[in-house]
Parts: sequence; structure tokens; C-alpha cells
Amino acid sequence: MSDISWWMRKQNKTGTRCSDKGFLPMSLGDYMQLLDWTGRQLAQGKKGRIPDTVGPILERLQLDHQGWCDLVAHFGRRFFVVAGAPTTIDGTTSRVNQHRYNVPSATRQLYREVESRQASTAQRCGPA
Repeated sequence: MSDISWWMRKQNKTGTRCSDKGFLPMSLGDYMQLLDWTGRQLAQGKKGRIPDTVGPILERLQLDHQGWCDLVAHFGRRFFVVAGAPTTIDGTTSRVNQHRYNVPSATRQLYREVESRQASTAQRCGPA
């Protein structure tokens, strides 16, 4: 038994990791297309147009291509220890020392922009 195995079992009582659940409303195929395109955008000299298959994925996620690429390229600066919506992170504390997690202001701004687009879309589309 490793030194931390007892702690890991204590922390994860369900045996399910957060990454097992998935959090993006997309199929694996859509995710792979988005991942491939994102990698090309971030590779030096590989930028190109948004393929017909990726545009609708970004639209469903209500993200613009620049915001998405910024989020991925600067992920370590956008999310220090945990990743997620700032409102969710604000209500979360470390299981180890009960400290609150910090959400950088640039991350909050990115989420405000997405929420603003979502509200704008909801107003145009009317009630569900």
C-alpha cells in the first residue's frame, strides 16, 4: 500500500472520477473534432479557417473560437487547481485544508462573456 492510497480511497468513495462523468454537451466524435482543430490552432503556423464540422460545436457550447483557443492555450493560468464555472468553484473548498479556491479575474471575464451570449440567445429564441 502506498503512503497516499488510504487518503485516495477516503476521498473517492464512489470509485467514479469527475473526469469519468463528462461535462461538455457533445459526443465523443464532436469532442475529437474540436480537439483536433484546437491543436491545429495552437500549433505554430497551423492556424486556418474553422471547419464546417467545428463551427456548430462551438455554437452549441456558446463559445467563440478566440475565447475557446484562449481558454485552452492558457488553461494553467485560467484554472490554478480546479476547473469549472467560477460560481461552482467559489462554493467549493479543499477537502484537505478547507481553503477556498481562487478563480483568476480573466477566467471570470471569459465566463461573463459566455453567460452574456447565452442570455442574448435566450432572449432571441423566446421561452422554451
